Amino acid sequence: MREGRIIGGLLKTLSGIETQEIWINRDLSMRAAFGCGDDDALYNWLVRTRIRPITANEAIQRLLGRRVSGFDNNKPIDLDGAEKLLTDLQKAGLLQEVKESAAGLAQRLIAHWQGIVSHLSTNSALLLDFACAGNIQRSIQTVFNANGISTPVIGLNFVTTTGSIWAKRSGCVMQGCLAEDGEPAWMAQAYARTPELIEIFAAALEGPLLDYTNAGAPILGSCFLNSAQVQSMHEAQQVILKSAAIYRDEMKDYLSADLGRCVWGRLLLEPLASEIEVIANWPLDVGLDGSVQRTLAPCLSNNLKSWTKLETAWPSGSQVRTGLSDAAPNKFA
Repeated sequence: MREGRIIGGLLKTLSGIETQEIWINRDLSMRAAFGCGDDDALYNWLVRTRIRPITANEAIQRLLGRRVSGFDNNKPIDLDGAEKLLTDLQKAGLLQEVKESAAGLAQRLIAHWQGIVSHLSTNSALLLDFACAGNIQRSIQTVFNANGISTPVIGLNFVTTTGSIWAKRSGCVMQGCLAEDGEPAWMAQAYARTPELIEIFAAALEGPLLDYTNAGAPILGSCFLNSAQVQSMHEAQQVILKSAAIYRDEMKDYLSADLGRCVWGRLLLEPLASEIEVIANWPLDVGLDGSVQRTLAPCLSNNLKSWTKLETAWPSGSQVRTGLSDAAPNKFA
């Protein structure tokens, strides 16, 4: 639902196809998959998919919903630290509780899914997203397999990164349009470095997904945006839908992948100062924890080669703001 609603609106506008909205994210889906026997999903949740590293204290609070004495280490967890955390949980007799909590989450996720798709007469489900490495799709397929749900899930994405190869090896079926399995590399890498730039034009206006009720209703956090930003995003999305309809009616054709790569690539890698001025200070969450800790493209003073994803989500935007736009020009084709 960072971008699902606008995709649904575009499908209806361009093709008259109705879609259903599902609330799902990496945080919940990967933990649910761990509750269904996928240990890799927990390692991904703890380390591989994070912009800001999580600490043992934060991980325990999220996994169990409470603080636990002896797990108050505030050192960021790496893969070795994740292995140690699981060992320590086992020794403390808490690992089974973590798994049971994750299994309960899986049941709530299933309730959410079935409440949306159970009435549809279909033999498969198309999971529509902007871009992915396959974490969500692999996770929900794990949950479904463990609970006897046989509905095939087919992922359709604008961009899939090299991570999708890993998911495909696990049996996931997915495709990318502008880039697939990380190719062409320049497009996949540009999007993977700055997905937030595209997402803010398409995001749902509600706050982040935190959990589900036992009945499967999504539990949402507070919206990060003020009333002016909500209005701005709503207006932008209405313009996108209107523009798509005009393109369909006037051009009598669909947008090609080549044109999409040019449009997105130019915005990602060679933004205009006027574009940066409008959206550089847009508030962003860090990714998996639903907290606001950064803006899209802050003005940075240190060496641009050392900029991390936590420091700037949009390095090309920060590059222009910092006055370094000619230091390392980006080229795309």
